[in-house]
Amino acid sequence: MNSSLRRLVDVLSPPGNPQENVDWQAVERRWKVSFPRDFREFMDAYGRGTIDNVLTIATPVDGELTPGVLRCRDLTPIANTESRIDGYKFWYPAWPQMGSLVGWGTTGTGVDLFWCMRGEDPDLWPLVVRNHRGGAAKELFMGMVEFITLTLGDRHHRPFDIPDILGAPHSRFIHAEDERRLMSEGADPWEYLVNSTSSEAGEVNLDRASLGAGS
Repeated sequence: MNSSLRRLVDVLSPPGNPQENVDWQAVERRWKVSFPRDFREFMDAYGRGTIDNVLTIATPVDGELTPGVLRCRDLTPIANTESRIDGYKFWYPAWPQMGSLVGWGTTGTGVDLFWCMRGEDPDLWPLVVRNHRGGAAKELFMGMVEFITLTLGDRHHRPFDIPDILGAPHSRFIHAEDERRLMSEGADPWEYLVNSTSSEAGEVNLDRASLGAGS
């Protein structure tokens, strides 16, 4: 486990059994690219699932289209994608061209999360956070694990404001299968959110300096 994932585990408990067992060689043969190391480690530790019923992390496994299972493939644009970065119009080419977007997460508030496949080293791919309702986007030079960790910190230090993320130590990750099981049993997996607000966030210092960004 690398240092960035250890920091995330310290503030966001992974499920007891991530139930994933991703065959990375098979995934990368199908995609014809390698995925960033921190994402592979995240999937091994957490699997596919959702934080605070807001931020859903997709699975890289294609398989059959299953209701309720979000795949990276479902989020990856197969057409040129228009975005606005700092007010300037910008086009990302369609997958699988160099410079295209590969999706890894989405929110219920209209924000999609990607890597930009720029360069040969996937660990150096920048993140692209894009509002699909308006096209405004932001490029971030950090890994997805660091992005999630910072998003659980003080709102003033978050790399992108995703409303309704409670933040550490209140946020929870629930695996997609655990969510499905609880709902089938008549339980609400997100009941803890009822009496919580995002204003509770910020009790844990998770800015880039405290995380030792890049280590």
